[in-house]
Amino acid sequence: MKTFPQLPISFASPDLKESGRQKLWQLFKSWTLDKERDQSANSEKEMLLFYEDLLALLDQVFDPVPEPHDKPENEAFSNPPSPYFEQLIAALKILVDPEMIFLFEIPLEDHSEIKCRKEVYMVIKHQEPSKMEAIQGLLTFLLCNNLEVCIHPITIGFLNKELKDGNIFFLSHITQTNLIFKKADAIALREFSMQYYPQVLSHAKTVIENGWATADLFLKHAEMENKDGNQGLSLFFIHQSIELRLRALELAWERHEKKTHEIRIVIRSCLKFIPDLAKVFPQNSEEECRLLKLLEDAYCKARYKSCFPVYQEEANELLQRAVQIKSLCVAHYQMYFERFLIES
Repeated sequence: MKTFPQLPISFASPDLKESGRQKLWQLFKSWTLDKERDQSANSEKEMLLFYEDLLALLDQVFDPVPEPHDKPENEAFSNPPSPYFEQLIAALKILVDPEMIFLFEIPLEDHSEIKCRKEVYMVIKHQEPSKMEAIQGLLTFLLCNNLEVCIHPITIGFLNKELKDGNIFFLSHITQTNLIFKKADAIALREFSMQYYPQVLSHAKTVIENGWATADLFLKHAEMENKDGNQGLSLFFIHQSIELRLRALELAWERHEKKTHEIRIVIRSCLKFIPDLAKVFPQNSEEECRLLKLLEDAYCKARYKSCFPVYQEEANELLQRAVQIKSLCVAHYQMYFERFLIES
């Protein structure tokens, strides 16, 4: 559309706006009194719309010109991030357009080559499940098997709900000190009323104590049955010990749990808390997958089949892994929950 560097004199001052509207009204009335005009319904409708458009145009001419505002730029917050994470943030901004990015470390076993894993929580707007899967695939490709970094995409709605419900893991880690990137116009996170935090911690402590006490009883029964030569029944108790221990851990951290008896799913849910759990059941070979399936089959079959076939070596190996999981959980509790309880 053509623009004019200087408006006609009739539009030169805001004071002329009302008189301009009156003149338009006079012109419109004159047209309605014209006996020679086309009096068809379509013609009258067209003229009425044209009159209303002229009024709207007149309003726009006299509206003050808004001052230009620069588009808000993304803001980076740091501790500060290393060059690697600066590049990662730049890539994620282009590929995913996150609202916020949080970074913190989860310690690994002392004898591990990697002493800690960098946990990246990328907060994004609501996405369809199919798009979330695509984003997760993209992140896996982006990391290129980098075992020192793990990226978790979470939606702003999910995170706000978890914060509201008192998810201790998010309350403890999704903090201002762990924020390394935030868009200038990012949606605000919900604030949890910290007056309830001691109650949440107390509930978590009770959940762990009760759940792990039961898990210890199952582990004791597993050892007894194994010594008595009942390897099939021993595997059932091993399964229950691992399941209840990890489900209690998840319930304590997040205040909800996945109600499943599949050990692989329970472990996957707890990897964000204890990454070393992946080493207990690595599932990186046919033999490892068979061993885990044997343990899961024991939950359904060992109770009802007195002849559920299990070799002594298999029972010993799975019993040792249940003890290993217990050790990891105890160390995790001492590192986090005991400190939280002292600080609260």
